[in-house]
Amino acid sequence: MGKIIGCVTLFLFGAGVMQADEIVVSIKKVDGNKITYTKVMKGKKNKNTPAEEVTVTATSDVKVMKGTYDKKAKSFTAGDAIEGGLSSKTFSSGKTFARITTDDTGKVTQVLVADKGKKKKKSTTSDE
Repeated sequence: MGKIIGCVTLFLFGAGVMQADEIVVSIKKVDGNKITYTKVMKGKKNKNTPAEEVTVTATSDVKVMKGTYDKKAKSFTAGDAIEGGLSSKTFSSGKTFARITTDDTGKVTQVLVADKGKKKKKSTTSDE
């Protein structure tokens, strides 16, 4: 009985140490499974501070999907998979906004590409 309690305690402690991280980034370049990005910073305080470029490695089974932001829930939701994954033309612009998820080793496991959200134009014609 003591061994079981010890194993459960060790498991719970280990699970608490492992953490995944989710951050909003601007992807600058994708080269194979290497992703170079800068963090998207909000606020006036960070406006004039240049963001540091970071390069991370993606797992072999990284999920690359379209993501949409739900303003009410204040969270991203995953949509359809992006054909071609990291080799998609989506990442060729040099500035793709996305939310990336990393595992406890720092490798990217999921990329949710932000919906560009086309703004509606105001109608300039009047129906009189």
